[in-house]
Amino acid sequence: MQNRGGNKGRKLKPHTRQEFFDVFHCSECGSPVIHVRSSGDGSHYWRCKASEKKNGILSCKVRGFREESIEHTFMVMLQQMKNDENLSNKLKETIEGLNLTETEKVKIGEVKEKMQQLYHQLYEIVEEGEKLGGDPKEIKTITDQIVTLQNQIYEFEDKEQQRFQLVKDLDWFLKEVAEVQEFNSEKQRIEFQPDIFSRIVKRGTIFPDGRIAYDLIFGIQLEVAGANQMVWKLKKKGKPRKRKKK
Repeated sequence: MQNRGGNKGRKLKPHTRQEFFDVFHCSECGSPVIHVRSSGDGSHYWRCKASEKKNGILSCKVRGFREESIEHTFMVMLQQMKNDENLSNKLKETIEGLNLTETEKVKIGEVKEKMQQLYHQLYEIVEEGEKLGGDPKEIKTITDQIVTLQNQIYEFEDKEQQRFQLVKDLDWFLKEVAEVQEFNSEKQRIEFQPDIFSRIVKRGTIFPDGRIAYDLIFGIQLEVAGANQMVWKLKKKGKPRKRKKK
């Protein structure tokens, strides 16, 4: 009510940065970093939940960071990735590490063979049970063993599916990052790209000095500074004009 009263007559900037929720955490206490609106000018900040006194157990003194600064650090990181000539190879090597090892392939074969033996054993017990009366406990024991082995197969299949999806995500990302606009991060800022953020960021850890460590879906962590700078005062670089086709 006080905030509304203080901002009466002024049109506050709506908050649309939903991509940041449940992503950032405090490096000092591990608490989630939550959205806070300034009671003064209505600006959007992100601050450690414990520091905001909304965590009844922990206490923290890390200050909040303005939303535009966090957006800026991400775009700076994208530009750094764009200019890294070895980026593509680094990410591909990481993804290749998800391929099934020879040991895992052998394990899959052993699991499938064991499952076939159990299915055959279960079939014989059921057949015999129809004649002489089966043992429900024995049937359940074998069935449980089959389920356990099948779950192991699912785990290997999930790993393969994860790798397949990451290959698709990487192809998409490399095309997108190649189109990121070049800018002087100390004098300019550019439009934040929420679609890229949502697709590649798993977690962000914010440090008191403004550094942010981004854990990406590709299995790497990149760190970038700048969230402590007043980047909202920097001139926003316009989008490049599209050349007309002749």
